[in-house]
Amino acid sequence: MENFTDTMTAGNVKAAMKEVGAVSADLWQVTPDKLRVLEGFNARVKNDTYTGRVRWIADSIKVNGYYKDKPLSGFVAREGDDNVIYVTGGHRRHEAVLLAISEGVEVPAVPVIVSPKGTSMEDLTVALVVGNEGEPLSLYEAAVVCKRLAAFGWSSQEIARRLGYASAQYVDGLLALVSLTV
Repeated sequence: MENFTDTMTAGNVKAAMKEVGAVSADLWQVTPDKLRVLEGFNARVKNDTYTGRVRWIADSIKVNGYYKDKPLSGFVAREGDDNVIYVTGGHRRHEAVLLAISEGVEVPAVPVIVSPKGTSMEDLTVALVVGNEGEPLSLYEAAVVCKRLAAFGWSSQEIARRLGYASAQYVDGLLALVSLTV
């Protein structure tokens, strides 16, 4: 397997976008507490698993910051004379960023992609399933990630801390798993 870290050099984003003919879209930087939540819209059951995931994301934000390439989805609604932004995707990330802020982390803004004009509630509801964050990595896939981080010189302890794993021993087990495969 080729080590892509040896071949990857950071490029110029604006130049790359110009070269491929990309255009800017509606990605907005919004103060997290200005976003609203439509009560009952998030279909996820708020149980211990949900709360644990919010906690895990908040802890990740505390260690790694908010990843700007993980925008929330939003819908702009008119309420009286005001235009407001409702979170329609990324509810756990939104809750997690608010939790991290409440615990002293500075996150001045989060990226939000707003739905285009004409988006219906049906469209937003469908997106709850088809626009979801996807299936978690398999153990092997997680092991490959750990191997890549170890190749950067990271210790098992640092990998565990940054990925939110319980222990360095867990990471060592993943590294042992990936070493068994060709």
